[in-house]
Amino acid sequence: MAAKKRARIAKSKWAAYYHAEDAHHQKNLEKKPKSAFVGMSLVTRERARTYGFNYAAWKKNVEDAINVNYPAMTKMANLVKGLLLVPHNVHITADNGTDLRFRLPGTARPVDITDGVISDEDLASGTLADVQTSLPAGSVTVAPIEESANGRFVGDVGIPSVGKLIEGISWTFKDGKVTEYTAKRNLANAQINYAEGTGAKDMFGTLTIGVNPKAKAGYLHNFIANAALTIGIGDNRDNGGKNTSDYGFAGFLASGNLRLDGKRIIEGGRFVV
Repeated sequence: MAAKKRARIAKSKWAAYYHAEDAHHQKNLEKKPKSAFVGMSLVTRERARTYGFNYAAWKKNVEDAINVNYPAMTKMANLVKGLLLVPHNVHITADNGTDLRFRLPGTARPVDITDGVISDEDLASGTLADVQTSLPAGSVTVAPIEESANGRFVGDVGIPSVGKLIEGISWTFKDGKVTEYTAKRNLANAQINYAEGTGAKDMFGTLTIGVNPKAKAGYLHNFIANAALTIGIGDNRDNGGKNTSDYGFAGFLASGNLRLDGKRIIEGGRFVV
């Protein structure tokens, strides 16, 4: 469906859609079917006009991000995975007001890599996320200890959603729970199904780190951009977390800093390890 037409759909209908889709999600969690998605299918001139993207630049970046050195990217992904498998104290900061702390669960939970391949190791992992992949690829995701999140996260990358660009999304967390949920523009598009959502819709859910050296933030693949930090709230069962909800949303930080027990890992949107 065209992005502009999506924007005209009533919020109540979207809420009903997400609620109904939860049954499908439950079945996927149970069966864990393999799936692969090709992001080039989303690159259209109409979508570019709707969100204010330069079509040629967007198309080229998707192509570049697909035509990546996969062994080198996977090597970096495994390095990041190794860091996230340790029960570190995490501190994310940025000049835009981001100052968020939380804790990783160590080997008690899996760390999922999306690298364009569904391997035998992925199939044995037990999570839905590990049997799903995409092109372009390049991300590492973990479900941290939900109640450990305290502080504020502010996104610095626009989020295309239902025909509008969400800008400056911000969450304030207290013991893992969202106490303030704002955005500079188009907050309603982020909160579709939030009021109607069930369960742990307002709980800290996931950390994703991008590892694709050719992907650029600012399009539809923000989460794979190199050293980009993605924070998710709501349902996180795909990644082995305990949040159950029919709501989930993610914000992106392309110019952030990441420290694990005080050690610099990402500085100003660049890896320093």
